[in-house]
Amino acid sequence: MVYDNRKGAASVRTVPLAIPPPGAGRMRAGSLMLVARAEAAGPAAADGHGGVLVSQGIQLYPNLGEPVPAGTAKAAFFLRALPAPGRTGVQATLDVLRGDRVLTWANLGEVPADAAGRVDLLSQLPVSELGAGTYDIRVTLRDGQDVEVRSAKLTIAP
Repeated sequence: MVYDNRKGAASVRTVPLAIPPPGAGRMRAGSLMLVARAEAAGPAAADGHGGVLVSQGIQLYPNLGEPVPAGTAKAAFFLRALPAPGRTGVQATLDVLRGDRVLTWANLGEVPADAAGRVDLLSQLPVSELGAGTYDIRVTLRDGQDVEVRSAKLTIAP
């Protein structure tokens, strides 16, 4: 359950939870998050205390299942990964699916790890030509040895 204090609204959704077994020397990845909005992070982010939803100096606010308005040009998404020790980044690809059909695919390229060893993939997906409906957004990360796949639902309002 999520409660939005600003709007005074609550929402409940059930999603599968996969907890991979801990493994030293393996890449780990968080959940793929659709971004509702973003803004410049405050001063706390500059000293490293900005929280987990701060990336590249930007405070991210998750989309909690709200449909993206029709006519929106792009939808932003975020994914944090931790490559295994000794690996310096990941290769990322993006798929947009409707049902079992892949509608589009993009190579997001090499995403390097920062000084703390984290990979923050913050990017945008063109959605203006998708049309109303629900889509699966799937990101695949490869670090030369391990593969992690994360997905999220994107709904575009009519």
